Amino acid sequence: MLENYSFNLQPVNLQPVNLQPVNLQPVNLQLVNFQPVNLQPVNLQPVNLQPINLQPVNLQPVNLQPSN
Repeated sequence: MLENYSFNLQPVNLQPVNLQPVNLQPVNLQLVNFQPVNLQPVNLQPVNLQPINLQPVNLQPVNLQPSN
């Protein structure tokens, strides 16, 4: 399929890259002492949900008058 295609490749001039050295400073890691956490049990009391009877609302149309 590619026999009818000709590719004109142009040379690419690569410029040298001057890399500067990076001076990494040492990092002093301090140990973190984690204190144990005493978790107390939580006694959840049951909640008695009462049914709510929603009454239908009759919406009346509102005629808005333009304000001057």
